[in-house]
Amino acid sequence: MTIQKPKPRTTDRDKIIGRNLRIFREMRGMTQMKLADALDMTYQQIQKYEKGTNRLSAARLYDFSKLLKVKIENFYIDVR
Repeated sequence: MTIQKPKPRTTDRDKIIGRNLRIFREMRGMTQMKLADALDMTYQQIQKYEKGTNRLSAARLYDFSKLLKVKIENFYIDVR
């Protein structure tokens, strides 16, 4: 019998990263669909990242950073 690890819960930090992802995407004039197509994912995944429902891996954050031409550290800035 194997013990399953609980799925990591999203945090306020995930919401900040998601909000910034949306801001940077909109600054580039990209739709969720266009961003999703560029990274070979669904627009629903983009929606979940932007809402902070799903956590972004370091590799995926790097992909967004390169595509949107934004430094990775800018995703962590809380501009509320």
